[in-house]
Amino acid sequence: MTTIVTSYVNPDLDGVASAILVAGYLMPAASLRFAGRLNAETLGVLGALRLQSDLGDFLQPVTNPANFVLVDCHHPAQLPSFVRPEDVIQVIDHHPDGHPEAFPNAVVQNEKVGAATTLVVEHVLLRPASPLPAISAHHAGLVACAIASNTLDFTAPSTSARDMKVFGLVRRLAQGIELDPLLASMREWRAQILSASTREAVEHDVKVIDSSLGKVAVAQIEAHGARVLIHRPELRQELEALASSRGAISALLSLVDTEEGTTTLFVTNSEVGKLVAALHPSSQSEFVFKLPYIALRKTHVIPALQG
Repeated sequence: MTTIVTSYVNPDLDGVASAILVAGYLMPAASLRFAGRLNAETLGVLGALRLQSDLGDFLQPVTNPANFVLVDCHHPAQLPSFVRPEDVIQVIDHHPDGHPEAFPNAVVQNEKVGAATTLVVEHVLLRPASPLPAISAHHAGLVACAIASNTLDFTAPSTSARDMKVFGLVRRLAQGIELDPLLASMREWRAQILSASTREAVEHDVKVIDSSLGKVAVAQIEAHGARVLIHRPELRQELEALASSRGAISALLSLVDTEEGTTTLFVTNSEVGKLVAALHPSSQSEFVFKLPYIALRKTHVIPALQG
């Protein structure tokens, strides 16, 4: 049976890079399929490293039965529609809000690191007596970019020593790749979402979370200057539409401003706001909370919502 590697809908660079590495090194017979769209940062990195061909026909519909490997995701509400949980055979993830019990036939690895790509590369390069080949310079560059992106250049609270170790290793393997200019370009690509329409911005990266009050659609934007989106007059309306479309009791937008080192949260439900208040904001209103630090969805927002 065919094996397909995939991630959550609208995957980020970490999810896409992890899938490419799994299909390229751990399961060479597997193919890639994604749902939704790839963001500007992901497309920019793949283009700069000339790795677009690694994607194959990644948006081609899945019409035949298949086994699935999930990377950077193991929550049923975040799966592409073509994935049935019982068909998942392996999970490699780093999120605290997953549901391993939903995948009865899968080997589940879910560990606290900053990037799923870190876990994949550990399988490829750091297992004793591994028969697998060393990764190419361009794939090493891809891994370095994915780890830097997902840890916000190692400033995110989820950053671990394992991420730092793998980053150092692949940086040495990325011979001929000018990483520093590429990492700088990535920051610019991430900021492009700030020029998008409000609807596109809030739908850019959304995960539905099971909170103590019910389902919450949590959108996250990470960019220099992300805080400015809070002033858009149509923001509340678009977030309410997002919550409705996802069958959620509330939407929550997390604006992680990597320039200022702050996080601004906007909720559409005051009861959800009371949960968010546990994150000790420096200022707040009924629906807007400003945190004087970088707070990620997986390290801060989800635990607060789950109580």
